[in-house]
Amino acid sequence: MATTTPNMHIAIARPSTFSSREVSKSSIAVFSSDVKVVSCAKLRSSCHISSTQALSQNVKSSPVRFGKMITKAMSDSGDTKPLPGLPVDLRGKRAFIAGIADDNGYGWAIAKSLAAAGAEILVGTWVPALNIFETSLRRGKFDESRVLYDDCLTNDVTTTCCFRLPDGSLMEITKVYPLDAVYDTPEDVPEDEVAESVKEDFGSIDILVHSLANGPEVSKPLLETSRYGYLTAISASSYSYISLLKHFVPIMNPGGSTVSLTYIASERIIPGYGGGMSSAKAALESDTKVLAFEAGRKHRIRVNTISAGPLRSRAAKAIGFIDMMIDYSSENAPLQKELSAEEVGNAAAFLASPLASAITGTVLNATSTHKFHINHPHAEVSSTDWWNEREERETIIKSTNQWVTPQRVCNQVFEMMAATTTSMHIITARHSIRSCYQVSNSSMTVFSNDIRGASCAKLRSSCHISSTQLLSQNVKNNPWRFGKTTTKAVSESSDTKVLPGLPVDLRDNYELKEVFAGKRAFIAGVADDNGYGWAIAKSLAAAGAEILVGTWVPALKIFETSLQRGKFDESRVLPDGSLMEITKVYALDAVYDTPEDVPEDVKSNRRYVGFSKWTVKEVAESVKEDFGSIDILVHSLANGPEVTKCLLETSRYGYLAAVSASSYSFISLLQHFIPMMNPGGASISLSYIACDRVIPGYGGGMSSTKAALESDTKVLAFEAGRKHGIRVNTISAGPVRSRAANAIGIIDMLINNSFKNAPLQKELLAEEVGNAAAFLASTLASAITGTVLYVDNGLNAMGVADSSVFKDLDIPRDNKH
Repeated sequence: MATTTPNMHIAIARPSTFSSREVSKSSIAVFSSDVKVVSCAKLRSSCHISSTQALSQNVKSSPVRFGKMITKAMSDSGDTKPLPGLPVDLRGKRAFIAGIADDNGYGWAIAKSLAAAGAEILVGTWVPALNIFETSLRRGKFDESRVLYDDCLTNDVTTTCCFRLPDGSLMEITKVYPLDAVYDTPEDVPEDEVAESVKEDFGSIDILVHSLANGPEVSKPLLETSRYGYLTAISASSYSYISLLKHFVPIMNPGGSTVSLTYIASERIIPGYGGGMSSAKAALESDTKVLAFEAGRKHRIRVNTISAGPLRSRAAKAIGFIDMMIDYSSENAPLQKELSAEEVGNAAAFLASPLASAITGTVLNATSTHKFHINHPHAEVSSTDWWNEREERETIIKSTNQWVTPQRVCNQVFEMMAATTTSMHIITARHSIRSCYQVSNSSMTVFSNDIRGASCAKLRSSCHISSTQLLSQNVKNNPWRFGKTTTKAVSESSDTKVLPGLPVDLRDNYELKEVFAGKRAFIAGVADDNGYGWAIAKSLAAAGAEILVGTWVPALKIFETSLQRGKFDESRVLPDGSLMEITKVYALDAVYDTPEDVPEDVKSNRRYVGFSKWTVKEVAESVKEDFGSIDILVHSLANGPEVTKCLLETSRYGYLAAVSASSYSFISLLQHFIPMMNPGGASISLSYIACDRVIPGYGGGMSSTKAALESDTKVLAFEAGRKHGIRVNTISAGPVRSRAANAIGIIDMLINNSFKNAPLQKELLAEEVGNAAAFLASTLASAITGTVLYVDNGLNAMGVADSSVFKDLDIPRDNKH
């Protein structure tokens, strides 16, 4: 399976050909510099070796030679031709590949590439498939596909070419282990039992490959995916990698390598690839970076993942549209050809070899596909057709899905969530500026061109408007004007100043009734007056929206009491001097979707006794009964019960609890609130840059949940936009000193780091995040959906920062700080 093109003869063909240099401290051999005496492989074709003469007398372990050396091969006629390629020599290495159940798929292909390079192969096979797999091996059913390697059919440089070993030998699998990677402990039939068995049998391994994935609801749109299906996909496809590393890294030799498989759906919308699978792949890619840091620093193990294109495998066929995906890829990819499993196997062999000794934490794209293409595989298929056909695909899924039941995975998660802390509430702020243009076919307005006659907002600070004069006489619905129009603001001294920013107005008591009349917002995750949820509520209120709030059940009494006693009055002050009014506060625990999901011990818990109708479904029904509809939905919820643990020490339940509270809760809110949202409505969630960059100390799977959340934002934008006309965006906010953030324990360090290194050298205010949320909720953002908006003073753009090498450079600094 280690097929290669003529120009990349990675000697993933067992050392029948060798490197022209010896790499220090490696087992790669060196051809004699006297090419005339070297008896090399006879060449059958330009990309194929048919047989190999004994080379032992001509191969010697010499020091590295920096002169130009060419590896030669002799044709049948005795002519010599240069053999291109990099050597991959894995002799003496031992690999464990988790996730092989047949002979067609990436796991098998990777095993063949590693075997061809000389590695000993151990395999972990899903328990229910083990008997069939072992029987097929014994009866020779896989012998044809075990050959290392079959003959090449063409010399076309765009076509994969393969090696055959001199004796046409077959890939040997030393041992097959039963494995179900959705369990962790001996009581659960775990990976650590397999790891212990491997250690007992072989002592150690050098290479670990994760080729596991399962989504029981993969055919469902994300808006219809259950929490159980979502968490099962995350557990089987993402956390299983963490668990494998957790148990296998201790028996891996220093310098070892691990490889997993991901898919481009983590960052691009692939309609039909649902059920949380895109979320799981996004989490896996984020985990790869964090695990590379942890495993590299502590164990000298490299961690990478391969983003592989679509393949006609038995597992992929369960999705229901794999043929269309492959046809699309073949037609539109830069390399206009069908991807083979062998090519992914070769990429994995490279990552596992010493040639990749400086590569870790990387997503290697082995797609030859739409990574560089702007369209998606359904460009010629209407979303309506896809939606209508999903039930047919779901039938296929059910017939092939035999993984552990979602209920089994999630029951213990729910039990754990009952004991979570109030750190699951993040917060927000306000805005009250207005649009200076009218966009064609939109509801935005235009200020009068006579700026001298315009009565504009007074400016309290550079990012806040303190009060607004009546502007009705100066606002008119004019056609689009291409001339320069400037929005002005009047300071408290009545001097005019240019107002930076765009105006946002959501008030129904203003003269813009036909534009923002009666906007109502529901903010889930407000439990105090410091944080992003509160700041977003203030920004929306300042712009005129009616505010409804969902507060975590155990924190509800304290929050309502503080409101009633005026404890929050100072922070309720809006720019015009009035206080923010919260029309109604609802009890909410977003880790439970329906009353049936709530365990008995939670119902009887003293923190929940006395409250009713607090599941997501019940809250949505109450809001509909009380107000009929909403226009804006804000998700400001996050909780990781093991946030202070590094990822390699995070339990499966802690990981899934974080995903349930911080990621799936957004899906659940949309599922239940979208039916009552007015067309043109907007939903906003909050993310963090830890999903893309390693932030040591932000653990327990929280970085994974943010990666899943950002991936979900894109998919939900597609589904909610096409079906309901609702926009879905997320804000990646910088660190802020909130009570929830204090639970991490490193918030001061994160804020100081941001202050020192961000392009805007200042501390981020929650109100600035609130202002951005108000913009995204307004019609000013009517064409913005599926977007991650960074509100972090530009920190996300930085590479090297806060370095001593900058001391001698002439770098501008903010003298005010």
